[in-house]
Amino acid sequence: MSSLIVMVSSCQKDDSTSPSEPIDGDMEYVSVPFSITVGIAPLDGGIGGGEVKQTFTAGDVILISNPDVLYEPLAISTDGSEGRASVSVDTELKVRKGAELVTGITKLSAVLKNGSNYNNGKRFVDVKKIPSLAEGLEKYGCWACDGFTYRAEGCAITLAQSTVFLNLNLFRTTVTMQYGVADYSEMVDGECLYALPSGIEVECKTLNIKQCLDANEKLLYRVEYPAPRECLPLCFSVGEGKYVFFSKGNLQYRPMDGSWRIAPQQYHSCFGREKTTVGDNYSEWMGNDKWTDVFRWGAVMEGGSPGMTIKDKDYTAFVDADGKMKGVCAYGAEWTLLDKDEWNYLLEQRPDALDKRGGAFVGGKVGWVILPDDWSAPDGVAPFVGQYKVKYEPDLPNNYTFEEWEKLESAGAVFLPETGTIYGNDMCFAFKSCVYQSLSYNAIKGDILEQVGGIVVNLETLILRSSWSVDAYHDLYYPVRLVQKIDESFVKTK
Repeated sequence: MSSLIVMVSSCQKDDSTSPSEPIDGDMEYVSVPFSITVGIAPLDGGIGGGEVKQTFTAGDVILISNPDVLYEPLAISTDGSEGRASVSVDTELKVRKGAELVTGITKLSAVLKNGSNYNNGKRFVDVKKIPSLAEGLEKYGCWACDGFTYRAEGCAITLAQSTVFLNLNLFRTTVTMQYGVADYSEMVDGECLYALPSGIEVECKTLNIKQCLDANEKLLYRVEYPAPRECLPLCFSVGEGKYVFFSKGNLQYRPMDGSWRIAPQQYHSCFGREKTTVGDNYSEWMGNDKWTDVFRWGAVMEGGSPGMTIKDKDYTAFVDADGKMKGVCAYGAEWTLLDKDEWNYLLEQRPDALDKRGGAFVGGKVGWVILPDDWSAPDGVAPFVGQYKVKYEPDLPNNYTFEEWEKLESAGAVFLPETGTIYGNDMCFAFKSCVYQSLSYNAIKGDILEQVGGIVVNLETLILRSSWSVDAYHDLYYPVRLVQKIDESFVKTK
């Protein structure tokens, strides 16, 4: 922050205090001549200067204090200095009997007070939402200069803003603020502006942010974290310090024109439970004008093909030395799949993991619900029951209408519908299970993959598996739910 300092000198030249005699022998202080010039620091911490205080205004009073040395604070009126960025005065300090003002050693503090605009001459130590920056500065701002050194020849100081401001633009994300021993926590939903004491520590575990807000470095801080396009609004932890956004539906492909898309709804599936013949001839399938959402492992990466087979001789060209699919996602480089460790952390290891996943019905469609880290249940919907094992009976927990699911989804919930697969010519379901691909493969033998990666959830038992054997399932196709990993470019702390 830049500052404006104007120097003046008093007529006093030596370094000793020169108290005048007390007017009344019973007084507990002596008067000492005092000269000072006070300036106001321009507000340039990312704030337009036109809407905030830059000069002294009517009613401004500067309070000079040190309770250990001064008998009472010195109140300096700025009358006649309206519209000016600095004011100079020659006045007196009331010094306690027995105390001493020492040039270059004694510390004083200055703060601006104005009763007409709520600046009461005290530093702001609270957390307040404000409608605008200008109103926040007027109501909760505090221009101060802490610990400046007394000088007998005259002091020159600059009042800087000691209240800091935080602009958040988040979707249902918990933010914690700590100042001293006081804690303040709130679920932030949308854009809001706060007035805060300088030095407050702001933490958001979901966004991996922990920062002390210092008005000396910056007056206005901004944190913006909109969900990426086609993603659900909240983050999910998939490892220590690792977070992702889930796509709003399964990945789909149309062979006729080679188009990719995210499913229109999370519960949308291209196939029903009925047996469906799709044809095993890839050239014939390429002429199909319908969407499909099941693929052989690795086929959704660039260089792969939605119709490729695990037994293709060159299949190992699409896996890397780290045990994962090679390259970038065909739908876009910003997208990827969770690897097996990330799936396992999400479903088993993150805080409250077991209570944040379970079987459910959405409009009669069975599947697997996963809740975000910062979960807050929406109004008007029955509470989600974690670890629920699906039973095909009416009036059971986690049985939602499409309208109710819309509220849950808006709050950040993931729904992975029960999955079908293509086996040879036939469509079949995975025995009341959710089977989704992962980025990892588990084993390779020669130039043939021995085990490919996925997550298998039995909806009736909640038993998880993290791979399946190529030997047994080499001709199977399974769905893909894409994610975007949190990148620092998403978070803008300006």
